[in-house]
Amino acid sequence: MFGGRARRRRLDSVEVTRRLNQLNAPYRAAGFGRDGRSHDFDFDQPAPAPAVPVGVSG
Repeated sequence: MFGGRARRRRLDSVEVTRRLNQLNAPYRAAGFGRDGRSHDFDFDQPAPAPAVPVGVSG
């Protein structure tokens, strides 16, 4: 078209999968899936009890 073709880096499927796995690991640990587009939260279950603060003496 106009000028030369844009230089882009093409990634093979193995590299794309590797990068997505690295990016998604923290999301999976928090209960998210499908690149952050789904979750496994159960809103029918009550929330866990809040942590009780611990006093520090000294």
